Amino acid sequence: MNWSKCKSIFIYFFLIIDVLLFSILVFLYFQDSYIPKKEVDSIHQYLSAQKIQVSDDVIPRWVPKMKNIELLNVVRSDSSLVTQFNKNSKEEIPIENKTYKFGKKSLTIDNNHFLYVDDSAFSGQRLAQKDVTTKVKIYLTSLGFDMTNIKTSTIESKDGIYTFSYQKILSKMLLGEAKLTVTVGKSGSLSASGIWFNPIMHDSYTKVAPRSVIDILVLFSRDVSAQKEKNVSIKGIHLFYHIDSIDAYHRTFTASSTWEIETKNNKTYFYDARS
Repeated sequence: MNWSKCKSIFIYFFLIIDVLLFSILVFLYFQDSYIPKKEVDSIHQYLSAQKIQVSDDVIPRWVPKMKNIELLNVVRSDSSLVTQFNKNSKEEIPIENKTYKFGKKSLTIDNNHFLYVDDSAFSGQRLAQKDVTTKVKIYLTSLGFDMTNIKTSTIESKDGIYTFSYQKILSKMLLGEAKLTVTVGKSGSLSASGIWFNPIMHDSYTKVAPRSVIDILVLFSRDVSAQKEKNVSIKGIHLFYHIDSIDAYHRTFTASSTWEIETKNNKTYFYDARS
C-alpha cells in the first residue's frame, strides 16, 4: 500500500469537508440576514398601493445579527466621574438631581443626563485642532468613560474654542442615546454634557437576526402617526441600538436593536427590531 498516496487522499478529503462545512455556515448566516429581491419587489408594490414611496437603495438588503448588550451608566456613585466630588471617602455620593463642586470642577446631574466642567483640564497646554479629540478621549478615559469604539463629529473651531461630539458604537451599530457634546476653551477649560454608558459584554447573550425590515415597513404603513403625513416618502431606514425608559435614572440599562424610519418630511418612527 502506498501510504504517501493514502495520506494525500485523506488530507484532500478533510480539506473538502472543511470547505463544505464553512460554506454551510456562511449560507446559514446570510440566509437569516439577506432579503431576496422578490421580497423587496413585493413590499414596493404593497407600499405603492398605500401611497408610500421608497427607492430600492433605501431598503437594506442585508443586516447583521445583533445581541442585547448590558450597559453601565457613568453617572453612578462609584464611578471615577462622581467619586472625585466625594469629600468623605467613607461615604458614597448619592445620585441626585443637583450640582456637585470641588475646586475648579463641577458636576450637574439630571437623571441620566449630566454636565461636567473642569476649568483647568488642559490649562498650560497648547491644543492643536488635530490633537484635541485625542486629548479629550484620554482625559475622559481617566474619569471612567469607555472611549473605545466611538464616532467623532467634525470639530467646529471659533476664536480658539473647539466644539465636537462623541457617539458610542456597539457591535458596529450606533447607540442612539449615548452622545457627548464637548467644548474645549482656549484657556484649557473642558465642558462635557450628555449621556454615556460603558458596555458590559456577556457571553450568555447570543446574536440573533433582527426583525425583518419587510415586517417593519408593513408596520410603518399601518402606523396611525405616519398615516397623518401627506405625500409620504421614505428617505432612510436604519438599524441601531436603543435604550428604553431613558428618562428615568438607572445604574444599568439594556440596549436592544431598533429600526428607525425617516421620511422626507423629517419625521422619524421607531420600531422594536427584536424577533
